[in-house]
Amino acid sequence: MLTAVLAAAAAMFVGIACAAQDRATHQVAPYPTLHPGLVIALTRRPWWLLGTLSSIVALGLQVSALALGSIIVVQTVMATSLGWTTLGECVLARRRPTGRALGGITLAAAGLVGLLLLLAPTSSAVTAAPSAGAATGVVAGCATVAAAGLGWSRWGPRPTRALGLAVVTGTGYGLTAALLKLVSAQLQYSWTEPLAHPALYAACVLGLVSILVSLNTFQQGRLATPAVTVILILDPVIGLVTGVLWFGERITTDPAAMLGAVAAACAAILGVALIQSAARRLVPQFSSRTHDPGLACTT
Repeated sequence: MLTAVLAAAAAMFVGIACAAQDRATHQVAPYPTLHPGLVIALTRRPWWLLGTLSSIVALGLQVSALALGSIIVVQTVMATSLGWTTLGECVLARRRPTGRALGGITLAAAGLVGLLLLLAPTSSAVTAAPSAGAATGVVAGCATVAAAGLGWSRWGPRPTRALGLAVVTGTGYGLTAALLKLVSAQLQYSWTEPLAHPALYAACVLGLVSILVSLNTFQQGRLATPAVTVILILDPVIGLVTGVLWFGERITTDPAAMLGAVAAACAAILGVALIQSAARRLVPQFSSRTHDPGLACTT
């Protein structure tokens, strides 16, 4: 229970961070992907500083949740930050959320809760390092997905290129979360234990790269919600894979429960689609460099 509460709190701060950083990235000149000049320019923007502070709080809550329970639970609950992002954009625009956006948020949240209840993930009593084969397989799979996203961001249709960067970001965040769970397990032995293992250093490098790519994602997109959707779909998927293959977590295999889980996942996807639809309705009215955080909102 405490794991889910901490993850839900982390999701709220992630949503605040995404909305704030999305606004900040549209207040500076465009930069190429992974260009450090974007970060330098953003350090002078109050919205970016607020988003960074929220991200730090979210990270602390997420690591605490990962230390206490299942990565499948944590990463699935973290997906609710999409709703907080949508609401945050409406607050920044001083507009009310549309009925479609609110319905989508409610349906997506209900679907995710149902998914967790039906899958009933359980974590192992002891978090051990994954086998070499499992680690290599997951990392190779994530690298392939990230490479595909990077290719799409370069050669895909221009209006959707930001979603390619979102794929890279989501893959990086998901794998970083798995590494942080390893670090949290090492911390239970001593504060210095993570320093002797590569997981901490890999998480720092991968996390920083993912953050920088996320800033480019927000800057190239017209609205944070579509990009955040892609990121937060990949997060629980990678959490499920690493939870089972790396950490020995278990989910139910009962056919009725699995069927119900599929239905809950479909409900969550429908909710996400409603949020996306609410966000897209006014997008054509704005140029790619014009930021309007109220596209899922109404006056």
